[in-house]
Amino acid sequence: MLHIFGSTVKKRTVISLAVLYIVLLMIVIIAGKIKKMKLSSENISAPTTGSDEVTELSAQAVQTSTRRSDNNSESSDLDTRAVLQTLASATEAENNGLLTLVNMSHTLPSDWSVDLVQLRNGQSIDRRAYDGLQAMMDDARAEGLDPLICSSYRTQEKQEQLYTNKYNSYIEQGYSSDDAKAYAATWVAYPGTSEHQLGLTVDICSVSNQNLDDSQGDTATQQWLMANCYKYGFILRYPFDKSDITGISYEPWHYRYVGKNVAQEIHDKGYDQVHGKAENALPALSPAWWDMLRFAASEAKRIGLSFEVNLSNGFVAGGPWITKRLGMQRLIASDTLVSGDQHFSAILSKPGKDECWDVAVLAFPATRQNWETSYHRRPRITTTPSHILGKSLFQPDGTLVTIPARAAGESVLVNLDFGEDFTARSISYQVRPRGAKSSTGAMNPPGHPAESFYGLGYQKLPDIGQLEVSNDGINYERVCDLKPIYQTPSNRWIQKTISFPAVKARYFRLNFHDWYLPKDTRPDLVIGNFSLSSRARMDQWEERAALYSEYIQRNLTPPYEGEETIDPEKIVDLTDKMDSEGKLEWEVPAGEWVIMRFAHEPTGGPLRHGRANLMGLECDKMSVEAVTVQWENYTKPILDSLAAIGCLPAGVTMDSHEAGSQNWTPGFEQEFLHRKGYDMRCYLPAMMGYIVGSVSQSDGFLYDMRRTMADMISDNYYGTLQKLSDKAGVNLTAQAVGNGLSLVADNLQAKGRVNKPQGEFWTSHPDGGYDVKETSSAAHFYGKPIASAEAFTGSRYYHCFADQKNSADYAYAFGVNEFVLCASAYQPWIDKYPGSTAGGKHYCLNRNNTYWEYSRPFWDYQARCSALMRKGVPVVDICVYLGQNPPVKLVTYRLPEIPEGYDFDVCTAEALVGRTMAVDGRLTLPTGISYSLLVIQRNNDMPLHVLRHIAGLVKGGVIVCGPRPDGSDSLKDKAESEEYRALVDELWGELTTVSQIRKVGKGKIYENIPLSEVLKYENIRPDIAIKSGNTAKDKVYFVHRRLSDADVYFLNNHSDRAFHDTVRLRTDARQAEYWDAVTGQRYMIPVKASGEKGMLLNLTLAPRESGFIVTSNNQATGLLPIIADVQETITPIEGSWNVYFDPRWGGPGKVVFDELIDWTVHADTGIRYYSGTAVYHKELNLAIPAQNERLLLRFPRLGSLARVWVNGKEVVTVWCSPWEADITSYVHEGKNNLKIEVVNSLMNRMIGDASLPESERFTYAYPQIATPTDKLVPSGIMEQLNLVYRQCQ
Repeated sequence: MLHIFGSTVKKRTVISLAVLYIVLLMIVIIAGKIKKMKLSSENISAPTTGSDEVTELSAQAVQTSTRRSDNNSESSDLDTRAVLQTLASATEAENNGLLTLVNMSHTLPSDWSVDLVQLRNGQSIDRRAYDGLQAMMDDARAEGLDPLICSSYRTQEKQEQLYTNKYNSYIEQGYSSDDAKAYAATWVAYPGTSEHQLGLTVDICSVSNQNLDDSQGDTATQQWLMANCYKYGFILRYPFDKSDITGISYEPWHYRYVGKNVAQEIHDKGYDQVHGKAENALPALSPAWWDMLRFAASEAKRIGLSFEVNLSNGFVAGGPWITKRLGMQRLIASDTLVSGDQHFSAILSKPGKDECWDVAVLAFPATRQNWETSYHRRPRITTTPSHILGKSLFQPDGTLVTIPARAAGESVLVNLDFGEDFTARSISYQVRPRGAKSSTGAMNPPGHPAESFYGLGYQKLPDIGQLEVSNDGINYERVCDLKPIYQTPSNRWIQKTISFPAVKARYFRLNFHDWYLPKDTRPDLVIGNFSLSSRARMDQWEERAALYSEYIQRNLTPPYEGEETIDPEKIVDLTDKMDSEGKLEWEVPAGEWVIMRFAHEPTGGPLRHGRANLMGLECDKMSVEAVTVQWENYTKPILDSLAAIGCLPAGVTMDSHEAGSQNWTPGFEQEFLHRKGYDMRCYLPAMMGYIVGSVSQSDGFLYDMRRTMADMISDNYYGTLQKLSDKAGVNLTAQAVGNGLSLVADNLQAKGRVNKPQGEFWTSHPDGGYDVKETSSAAHFYGKPIASAEAFTGSRYYHCFADQKNSADYAYAFGVNEFVLCASAYQPWIDKYPGSTAGGKHYCLNRNNTYWEYSRPFWDYQARCSALMRKGVPVVDICVYLGQNPPVKLVTYRLPEIPEGYDFDVCTAEALVGRTMAVDGRLTLPTGISYSLLVIQRNNDMPLHVLRHIAGLVKGGVIVCGPRPDGSDSLKDKAESEEYRALVDELWGELTTVSQIRKVGKGKIYENIPLSEVLKYENIRPDIAIKSGNTAKDKVYFVHRRLSDADVYFLNNHSDRAFHDTVRLRTDARQAEYWDAVTGQRYMIPVKASGEKGMLLNLTLAPRESGFIVTSNNQATGLLPIIADVQETITPIEGSWNVYFDPRWGGPGKVVFDELIDWTVHADTGIRYYSGTAVYHKELNLAIPAQNERLLLRFPRLGSLARVWVNGKEVVTVWCSPWEADITSYVHEGKNNLKIEVVNSLMNRMIGDASLPESERFTYAYPQIATPTDKLVPSGIMEQLNLVYRQCQ
């Protein structure tokens, strides 16, 4: 996530309540909650002694999402009590029990009493909190929001009832009494330990989203409450990413009353209750905000920095001006089964629960027995164990049931007895997404081909269980597996449908078992809305209809036919027969008919992490109107205002899309007709999963639908933004669409629409990710000089510059040439370190880190690399065609095995067809970049227009390597199937499983032959002949750029092993130099051989070292040290060291180290927890190096950097591999004074401070970043320091 501006925070004096919010965060309450439960409405008003209908939540129905964290320790409770005591006097006037601590260690006081006020719906709350609650609810509703109080005060008896029911449920499952108590307490607070018993807590949800899960935090209602609750005396009790402090997972619905003064103090601390939100930040577009923005732009101009603005106040494109109709949309439908030979006059059921807009009304013949579901037939439902709410699983009202985790091999059985035979063809259900990331949300690291997806953050989840069938109710057989839903960025879709051949029987059952992974922190199964149906539907149609973003796999739908399917010729369009109120007038023909009313509704995809006053919906990604509204209401006013003071920003930037998927937009039918050439209306039922015509026909339409979506996202979203940027005279940098691909799009195509395509790389992903390779490929194919990257995302204070460089180097090797720092502006304080206000996130690359004053060499390195990476044109041998089936992205497991020494780019159909031609037997782009061969990825997705173009390329001389296409997935292409087959036969010949090489025109087709062999057959020599480990963790990466008179190779030894071997570069140059981007020095490399076979030379790279080899025929000038075979004499520096640890940072001052050790193992806590600069002093007797020698200081282990001084002169800052300082020019014969300033991570001091009272701490972050149990970061000069005399030839 990028944060360019607008994060200025007001600085306020921190008073005696500074630690209060941490105290409240540490109050651990295990309270019964309702997970995914429909809740009764209330309307808070004046106090009343009577009550309307009292909403009591059935004890059986109560399921909770709250579980205790392992960090909830007794010691932390004692610390909390001590801090509370110190606050007593300061809060006496208002406290009066408002800050009472209640948890497992501090039970409800025996004399606790509550003066209750009853709400209209029967809920109750402490009278002291009532006025604030009333005002908060009124003001929220005045803003057009829909808050709903769903839980508040609970009596001791009520809590006992909830706990006892949960305890008994475990006893019934066979647990011992002790185990049942323990498990019950993880779900329902033990009576006397629930905060709800205080009467000071309310659970508030949004009427439009009554699910008590993480999605609640994305609603406009919760965004407003989180930002404003302090004004009314409330705080959000369990914020995001603070379970390590609170002991409770994120609950964006749980608010605690603490009184206005205390809540104000907590707010004034600048605590960021929602990551990236900064509660005490200036309101967006306020006069003070504008002043700070103008200042930032003017200051950037004064000191020569480029200045860009974000497209939205938050990410990625939305705000309060985006109405529901302008927000992201999805198609929905209702259906009605009617008998014929009658006049139908009735209002059709509304497809959506909230606001929606009609699209069409269609009718088609269908038999009742092929359209009924378990909801219509009402089977008798029993369960084993019996306390499981089997009937609730089949309620169609959105209720999900929590089934506690079972031991391995144990089943939960839900039995359905229909009384007589029932024919089933599909089963649909809703299930809480599991913790593992979806494949479209996982990072794609470099790796080898595989049969199934793999990626960082991805774990293959087990099936939930099976649907089984029986003729006698005793012996059951498997019908199908019940699949999980994976977590994906801002996923708001949780329905899954599984299809199977028709099964007819009286008895069915759900067999849930082994649904979670061993280390799953949320092992319970949250599931419901089951519908066992006789309707034939597309298997997992929700993904194919783009309601959920997932890479499309082989269609497993059975070959339904006849009456199981919808005959497109018999579909009747009744759209003009329904009035605006939804009333349909129709003379129904003979037979039975299904009437489907289609509409579109907002998905509710929200803007995230912006200022509270500008939160709202994400704009429709397929609507030019919606995108323009976003620009006109936010981006344009900023650009115009800054232009008026002569500070027009250089560009507009936008982050990755993380607001879920959409599959509709107003005018979509017309766009589809224009782009695909046929009317989609009769295929609307296919977007609801039904089979129109045939499985192949429906799947072909859904392919065309997704493809139209992807094209519109590229054109109408990113294309429109680029046009608006062009009109404004600024660049557009966009992570189009993003690494977490929650939108069904074509990443390569989308990146081609913007000035500067951007990817991202994470410091916490040290072995790389192909998101940046995708970005550089788009830049190459679409002629963009800059391939940008959101850089160093996820960097933490325990990451040193060497860690950052390790990530940067693979990004350079993948072709990136611009870095934009992720979130470097969360430190408003100039007198506090680190001063972070980023909701507990680290974001360590900032001015308040210990090593900031030593960081110039790090930034110089980036500048040198980026500059060289922008010279000339890229040299890439292999182009890989990824396919055309959205969502489309570079996915590691589908790639061919790329032999070592060759680089590759990837493309999709638009770039391949529109921007390539055959020139001299090479695949050539308009920019002059060319490829030796075209590789067709094995997912074998090739529409007709791509096949036609490939045929032309081959005949023009291009070499193509890939499998024979099976056919086009597009329904549009079905009419041209004969041409398709003819072209395939012409290029690939007869169907075969053996290896073959076919000459076609001037080119060739290689089939069933490894890419490495194809390269040998075609005599395409490696760009760099090198042999490393060739794994993601042990590989020498490279990238090559060609200038008019030189070739530039960047090499990165991404390995913990040194590399020393001969390499051969594919160049006819005779001179070679090594350019060290770390130091800026250039060295001559002796060339062992040159000529037609290329340049042969020796190469030595230390572990994690990187640098440039520059070859040319130009004779080098100047004094360049010669790198060749070397001999080294290594001598450890013996004896003691004088070391100074600054007392201002808790250090002991001057100490003597008899040996070099890691500070974190030192007995003195002032050294063990020290962060900052420690100065080492020593005198050395040295001999001056010979003429052919260099004298080096080598650090075998250093944490984390060292500035070296010799005889009072600064030599260099050592911060990365090869961890050496060349001191040759600074020493003299005899005694020499050596001073080394060693700087370590700020992490250690924060860890030490976490155990100290706030008044004794040296660091400050709110909320606290480190905990006492965090692992210390090795620091200092460890083990030894070596003198190295290197003899050079």
